[in-house]
Amino acid sequence: MRRRLPPLKQLVAFEAVARRRSFTVAADDLCLTNGAVSRQVKTLEEHFDEPLFRRLTNGVELTVAGRRLLRAVQSALDGLESTTRDLLAEKQQGTLVVGCPPSFAMRWLVHRLPWFRAVHPGIEVHIATLTGPGEVRQDAFDMAIALGVADDQRGFVSHRIVEERHGPVCSPGLAARGKPLEIEWLAQQTLLHTTTRPGAWAEWFRACGRDAADVSGGPRFAHAFLMLQAVATGQGVGVGSQPLVSEDIEAGHLVAPFGFVPSGRDYCLFYPRERAGLPKVRAFRDWVLSSLRQASGVRSADEDRERPGWPVSDLALSRLSLPNSLPD
Repeated sequence: MRRRLPPLKQLVAFEAVARRRSFTVAADDLCLTNGAVSRQVKTLEEHFDEPLFRRLTNGVELTVAGRRLLRAVQSALDGLESTTRDLLAEKQQGTLVVGCPPSFAMRWLVHRLPWFRAVHPGIEVHIATLTGPGEVRQDAFDMAIALGVADDQRGFVSHRIVEERHGPVCSPGLAARGKPLEIEWLAQQTLLHTTTRPGAWAEWFRACGRDAADVSGGPRFAHAFLMLQAVATGQGVGVGSQPLVSEDIEAGHLVAPFGFVPSGRDYCLFYPRERAGLPKVRAFRDWVLSSLRQASGVRSADEDRERPGWPVSDLALSRLSLPNSLPD
């Protein structure tokens, strides 16, 4: 039996006018002329043989018939939009874009990806580099890893993966020159810094209950992986994030003469809430949570938390604001 439907093309114009309460604004939204939108609405009104809007001096308002039609049209369009989004997501099911700061990607994530691919050969992981707050748009990645504090914001799910601990690291040869080592030994050393976390030394000294008035001098590096390379070649002492240096310490390439203390931040995994149900997102989430918690020398988080979201930048809701500091 043939369906008895109104002119379908005109329903989009009707919904836009009803939602915006203006023919002019609706025309701008649809990239049509005001006259074209008026004609489409008039076609619908002729089909139903009654007015759908009352024209006012400062806009329009729906008639009783118009309100009934709007409820049906919005329900249908919402369903079409949701199905379209799901179908497009399924089409991209094999590709997973993960945002990650450079040093975390280089020193932890990249060389572990073969393990993930071995278990999930159908998922192709693309690494998108994060170099600063607010850089990544919501539509540019499927999920991301950052260092900060999980927060509540609409639109994102975040998991507290593992507590970050940090402390001074140096080459074994440099440490051997000053045994036994005391914190005062650092005053005779070249302190290395990163531009992404310029206050790391001051934070560490404060956590140890020591004066951090004069720890700003010394060479600076754009990323932690560059600073750690300088550390490994004996150029000085740097503050290292334990998850990024634990393997080098275990292998004997670096030493942490004073151990590690909590930095007050957590490594967090986050992704848009609308993608939480995608199998590729669930697979990578489970793998990251398991891998970080089992990593050598990394202290596990007290609990795994799903939070309603992630902080959104004040500049634009369409841009993601990463935490105050990045595990670069």
